[in-house]
Amino acid sequence: EQQLTIPVLMLTMHAGLKPLRTALSYGVGGYVLKNATQDVLVEAITQVAGGGNYFHQPI
Repeated sequence: EQQLTIPVLMLTMHAGLKPLRTALSYGVGGYVLKNATQDVLVEAITQVAGGGNYFHQPI
């Protein structure tokens, strides 16, 4: 059986460590706050879609 992996970028208003840890436990590739600039969001999407990780600096 083959499993497909889909990169997930979480867009959230929660900046605390607890929600971040929970998201990481589910395997998200990125975590960006909703107040992020357009440039940050584009960079996050690019990184995660390319197989990398992105975590918004204010976290």
